[in-house]
Amino acid sequence: MLAILMSTSLQGSMSAPLFNTRSFKISYVAKGEGSAEIVCPHHHQSQGGERERGKGRRRSEEEEGSEEEEEAGQGYHTIRARLSPGTAFVVPVGHPFVAVASRDSNLELVCFEIHAEKNEKVFLAGADNVLKKLDRVAKALSFAAKAEEVDEVLGARREKGFLPGPEEEQEEERGGRHGGREE
Repeated sequence: MLAILMSTSLQGSMSAPLFNTRSFKISYVAKGEGSAEIVCPHHHQSQGGERERGKGRRRSEEEEGSEEEEEAGQGYHTIRARLSPGTAFVVPVGHPFVAVASRDSNLELVCFEIHAEKNEKVFLAGADNVLKKLDRVAKALSFAAKAEEVDEVLGARREKGFLPGPEEEQEEERGGRHGGREE
């Protein structure tokens, strides 16, 4: 089954970080600019330290527009890429990702989710985040804090699907706007 979605993140906002349990996502930037981050939990550094890149005319743009970061001592790395009209990116199953609109424009994505039947979106932030469902003891042990304190932090965001972007967080405190919509 194929699901087709149109997603619009307003200036400075971001999609809530999430991963898909069964589908992989192909996203195409229709309008606007921003960035995307994908966490690769199964990444293994190749012996030569090189990473194979896609071929084609956008190769030099891709090399300039994306950056990779290996987290020391962690079994994952993060891929960051700048997004502009005509850019496409793929998010594999089980890989957390986020799309952030620039401060200057809305970010409109056309998304195709392949194998969408029985897929679940697992949110890692926002009102529906999966961490809120953890047992009280698991929260306390996982976060090295009292379960009540963890609940307070996890319950701080009331938004679903779209959140203030990293730069907009400070502006929200002064009454700025944020958000987006998915159709």
